[in-house]
Amino acid sequence: IINDLEAYLEEKPDSRSTMLIVDEGLRSSLTCSLIVQGRPVGFVFFSSTAKDTYRDAHVAFFQQIAGQLSTIVEKGRLYGELAEQKATIERQNVIMTDELEMARRVQQALIPASEPDVPGLDVAFVYEPVQQVGGDILDIIPLSDGRVLLFVADAMGHGIQAALVMSVVKAALNSAVETDPRPEKVLAEINHVVTRLFDDRFVTAACCLIDPHGRSAELSLAGHSAPLWYRAGTKDVAQHNRPSLPLCISKDTEYSAAPIALGAGDVLVFSTDG
Repeated sequence: IINDLEAYLEEKPDSRSTMLIVDEGLRSSLTCSLIVQGRPVGFVFFSSTAKDTYRDAHVAFFQQIAGQLSTIVEKGRLYGELAEQKATIERQNVIMTDELEMARRVQQALIPASEPDVPGLDVAFVYEPVQQVGGDILDIIPLSDGRVLLFVADAMGHGIQAALVMSVVKAALNSAVETDPRPEKVLAEINHVVTRLFDDRFVTAACCLIDPHGRSAELSLAGHSAPLWYRAGTKDVAQHNRPSLPLCISKDTEYSAAPIALGAGDVLVFSTDG
């Protein structure tokens, strides 16, 4: 409580705040701190143009007002923080949505738009990602001699990082097929590329070279589940499995190919864990 601001200014002539309020005609003031849960959040000033306005008896009443104001001020502060956090989250969501959309377009580019026309072989596929962006890749590559290479792979994880890994795998696949389309050589070449670029990811893959006219296939696996093989002649289902390490585990991994003698009407079903 300061009940004579003019006298107070004489004692403290360097107090600019006191000089300003005296110039405004104020002569008494009562200052209450604003406390929330024992923590000061500000002050409230009560002022009068008359001297000797405030007494100790007024303190309890003004403290009640200050208590209510403290709650209002704290709520306003918290609301401001929440609004700022909300704006930050919304900005981050916009950036993330744009990145996911870009990754989704990359992912879609790793899946054929339609089934290729391969004489002697019917090809069909379906792709349903669990999330907006998965780590799956499918490629069906007809070769000039009538054979066709089937490639199915799945990168560890989901999202942008998985899509990036699969983009590298796709590029390495195209290069490997041009050099040597044998499945074990294709997997070895892809493994050589991705092992140099990634040390915290791995990719499982199945690579199968099919000769529709010769009714034969060669299958290589890199940590991937073997395809189901329905044999029309005996009406049974088998799994032709010769597993090896996934891609991107060791640059020295060697892959082998297992022959499959296909009959008319046989079906090979490849899948990922999506």
